Amino acid sequence: MPSTASSSCPAALPASANDNGARPAAPLAQLLAEAALRAEDRVLIIGPRGAGLLCAAIRQGCRSGAEAISPPAHPEPADLVLAPAVASEAAALSVARCAGRALAAGGQGGRLVLALLGQGARALARSARACLRAEGFRQIRLREAVEREGPLLLLGSWPRPLPVPVPLPVRGHGRPTGHRVPVRGGR
Repeated sequence: MPSTASSSCPAALPASANDNGARPAAPLAQLLAEAALRAEDRVLIIGPRGAGLLCAAIRQGCRSGAEAISPPAHPEPADLVLAPAVASEAAALSVARCAGRALAAGGQGGRLVLALLGQGARALARSARACLRAEGFRQIRLREAVEREGPLLLLGSWPRPLPVPVPLPVRGHGRPTGHRVPVRGGR
């Protein structure tokens, strides 16, 4: 179950707040900068150090936020999904599926930022890009970390839903107005 933001956010989390203490999470400021956080955004953070990232997003003025250690089956609606530590293709796929559900529930389209960690981050980026595309993300791009040994950031956009067509008013014969039926035989 995701937790929602509270007003008692710590200034920063210690290094021991990582999921296993061995892998560093992406720098919070760079993740939020690449995500182009806006004041009206609802943020969902999936992965370790979610609390610190959520607090940083709240400080920058996002509308609301939730965080989860692993991708929830029924995520909160969101406009922005951040995953600060993705180290495998399976993790990227599960985050992409969860993000797709959260962004679709948000109803406005949205953005996903994955921080890819590990020695094989480039190979992971290629396979994660294919996963994102298969899940419906568009405008997928790769960004280098500011730090030399930092993670690669993979960004994707969830398309805005198409407007729902408005049905045409119906006339007496059950046909929409403006619909002409050719008449045969001169009638």
